[in-house]
Amino acid sequence: YNLLFVFRFLTAIGHVVFLVAMLMNVALSLRELPTPVRLPWRVGALAVAVIASHPAIIDYLVEFRLDSWPNALLMIAIYRYRSRRWGPLRSSIELAALSMAAILCSPKLVLFVGMFGALSIVMDDQRPKRVVGMLAGGLGMLALGAGFLLAAGHNPVDVYRLALRYHRVLNDKGGFGHGVYEIVLALKILRNVVIASIVAWPLVGWRRIHRSAFEIAVLLFLILQLKMVGFGYKQYYAPWYLLAIAFLPYLEVLTRRVKVLNSVLLAIAVLYVADNVLPSYRGYQDGTALNADLEARKALEAQVPPGHFVIASIETRPLFRRDALYQHHNSYAPSGYDGTRVMQELNVQPYSGNFTVDKALAAIEAHKPDLIITNARLPGYVRTAMEKYLAKHRDEYVHQDGFFGSYMVRKR
Repeated sequence: YNLLFVFRFLTAIGHVVFLVAMLMNVALSLRELPTPVRLPWRVGALAVAVIASHPAIIDYLVEFRLDSWPNALLMIAIYRYRSRRWGPLRSSIELAALSMAAILCSPKLVLFVGMFGALSIVMDDQRPKRVVGMLAGGLGMLALGAGFLLAAGHNPVDVYRLALRYHRVLNDKGGFGHGVYEIVLALKILRNVVIASIVAWPLVGWRRIHRSAFEIAVLLFLILQLKMVGFGYKQYYAPWYLLAIAFLPYLEVLTRRVKVLNSVLLAIAVLYVADNVLPSYRGYQDGTALNADLEARKALEAQVPPGHFVIASIETRPLFRRDALYQHHNSYAPSGYDGTRVMQELNVQPYSGNFTVDKALAAIEAHKPDLIITNARLPGYVRTAMEKYLAKHRDEYVHQDGFFGSYMVRKR
């Protein structure tokens, strides 16, 4: 189970790389002003800390998620492109190839990439070479991604139909409302800091704002997310705030014109970060709940021989045992229009055909589970199949109560 901490560490490193690359882009923008401005690393670090130290954000940073690395790759690609290390054709090929790799891992980034690419073509010179380079790099990486999926036995069209349409239907019919907008509105201090920083950006760089493809793309992407993303979960609003950090250095640069104001602003920022960090540190220092959870999962795992199967929801299962069912996790929605209903509506075969009672019951019979968490949050059709299975095989199991509730353990 220590592997979980390795995964979390890798995710956190991805966030660090993303934030550093983003600040490098901001520093590059400041250096390109008519009167170049330097971004000290201390100011950049403080800008990150103001947002990242908030309790609503910090938990996201230490969870195991893949998003951080595609985000980091995209920021690195944009910085290298803007640094003009090579000619327009070669740099455009690299930008498009790396950006497409990020999109293939995190499809929502296509909006940001599209806006930055279009703006940079309009604002830069030698446009035909840049267009050709971006088409070549993007299509080349797209072909590699499709080849990888085909080699893994998946139809690339079906994969992205599921990835994109699943979230669209869940977003539209899940009853979330304007989740990200509501959370951003509710976090008043962070919201006000971001608004003030966005206002400061044109005041600092107004003479070069028509050349600011990076900042314009960031701003438009932030606005679009407020309108389009209904999920009010931290994996959606935390990245919103992390991307908004791109504007915070402009607020500090603006206040440099009044030295006293700048000093007061920095002092308030330091105190605010300290006030956030200390309670969070004390909370993470107490590992009682975490240790109890891990020990309970290890105890469950001991009930199931390696390679054998379980029926449980993702939050109650032993991590290193196999699922008896095709659907091992479900998306829940306020309206009740959960992941199961989305998959049934999409009707992408052969995948959607697995979300039926008959298919679930057949899977359970084929992979007889050694452990069933009977009070787990299971989709309705899975619960029906599980109950039918237990009605037929109840004599093969014994009942136990434990940390996660009620269990049925297969007799040995």
